[in-house]
Amino acid sequence: MTDLRTDNDIAPIPPRTVGDAIADLREAREEWRSRQDEARDVESFPSRAALERVLSLLAAALYPRRLGHFRGPVAEEDTFVVAKLLAAITDLEREIGHELGYWQCEAGAFEADHATTIVRLFTATLGDIRRLIDSDVEAAFLGDPAARSVDEILVCYPGAIASLHHRIAHELNNLGAPIVARLISEIANERTGIDIHPGAQIGPRFFIDHGTGVV
Repeated sequence: MTDLRTDNDIAPIPPRTVGDAIADLREAREEWRSRQDEARDVESFPSRAALERVLSLLAAALYPRRLGHFRGPVAEEDTFVVAKLLAAITDLEREIGHELGYWQCEAGAFEADHATTIVRLFTATLGDIRRLIDSDVEAAFLGDPAARSVDEILVCYPGAIASLHHRIAHELNNLGAPIVARLISEIANERTGIDIHPGAQIGPRFFIDHGTGVV
């Protein structure tokens, strides 16, 4: 007698159930935690998305017209910068506070206002950061015959974008926020293909042409 069943009539081997996967994932988490320091507060790890917003606000405060898109009279620039800077430092202080909470089990208790102190000291460096980035942009303009303006370099060149991120990350790294600084450097790496460790000491007039794949 001929078997008239088709392949569609044959029940496939049932896949593993969602319950099995959940149990396996729970076991994997438990194995991982048994090998790690459970005292560390991973929930307080700084947010990459929040730091991307901080960078956007800082860029606008550093360069209100070219990166902040401010179009008002020069006399009103300070008002624009104040708004951007206050928003930036509020978010930055929160993320640094998260980092300090993450390190608390190793470093001991931080002073309650430690994140505030780091942000205050960082804010005091913004004028110098702006001057260093200006020197980098000028060096790129002088060194690249294809460049038509310093504005083009600041807005379009990956080397200038990486420089801006590094100048910010380097100060935060020096002030005691290495995770926040490293996240900022990785945001730059993702955007430009240029990987600069936040601890790197780089003087003025720094220029990377093109840059993709540079470490």
